[in-house]
Amino acid sequence: MLRLRNAESGRLEAVPAAPGQGLALRVPAPPEGSGTAGVLPGLLAADLIRRVLGRHRVRVLASYAATPPDGLNLYPPDELADHPTHRPTLLITWTDPPQADATPFVIHPALPDLPNSVVGEGDPLAVRLVLLGRHYTDPGAAGAANVAGAEKELGRWRDAVARWADSPSRPMCAEYLSRFTDACDDDLDTPTALRALRDLEADPELPDGAKFETFVHVDSVLGLDLMRDIGRPR
Repeated sequence: MLRLRNAESGRLEAVPAAPGQGLALRVPAPPEGSGTAGVLPGLLAADLIRRVLGRHRVRVLASYAATPPDGLNLYPPDELADHPTHRPTLLITWTDPPQADATPFVIHPALPDLPNSVVGEGDPLAVRLVLLGRHYTDPGAAGAANVAGAEKELGRWRDAVARWADSPSRPMCAEYLSRFTDACDDDLDTPTALRALRDLEADPELPDGAKFETFVHVDSVLGLDLMRDIGRPR
């Protein structure tokens, strides 16, 4: 089960705390004037929480104070009015107060050193990869050079996935998959999750079919469109 650092208590807590328990997770809005780069950490954290909890079959609804930017594979907000009789297990809000009958839970994503000028240039999912390369509580450095490097890595991964797709299918590698999922469940430790993926890519003993199946599976959490180039001329 996913565990997150609750800014209210300072403790690492399970999300949700108990089956069927409502939980209102709040992501504070960024400072005014912080631009698109200031909006992304909170939206990405909420997006990752939805994706990770989806693997645990936890029903999530989310309401944001801003529309997610295009091209970053962020889930759109839910129209909560459309779900009056279907209360979610987890409700993620950005600025709205938590539900009165739900356990309050707050996370504080750090604002990265990400210039607004690099958002929207090149492959927008390279920006997503840069942000995944830092823990959501770590401001880190995410300048243009980082985005350029991430764009190259994305290209290499997509080429590899397209090449592996031609190989016979093999079961996913349990070792690397466990490392990836354990890291995601441990307070969204995406840097460690990405290291597992890089180690999988470089493993000379692992069949290409197993690499393909594992990469495709974990991309449902990463949201990097790693299958984009399958079937394209190489």
